[in-house]
Amino acid sequence: LGENHSSHFITDLHHTGKYHEVPCLRLSTIMERLGHQGREIYLLKMDIEGAWYEAAMDFIPSGLLPKVLAIEFDSPAPVWRVAPVVRMLEERGYSLVIQEKDNVTFLRKV
Repeated sequence: LGENHSSHFITDLHHTGKYHEVPCLRLSTIMERLGHQGREIYLLKMDIEGAWYEAAMDFIPSGLLPKVLAIEFDSPAPVWRVAPVVRMLEERGYSLVIQEKDNVTFLRKV
């Protein structure tokens, strides 16, 4: 990819050997900083260039469960990474409602 490419990934997906560090915050920390602790999240869209697995494995067990969850499983998304996330979501009442290529949307029954 060229120097002006706008997407950056959590890993060296394109084997460029180049990287930069950026701050990363947990969803709970973001909510706290914005004064939203104790509130319900209605919609969470995760298009975070390869970091979806780590983010999901952190916030799903925390109990911060939005009614609607949209995740982009960046290609290639191996089954061994997708399956545990989907299983955790199903255990917490989510159903897959839409899938368009790598983009999936889950709905939590309340």
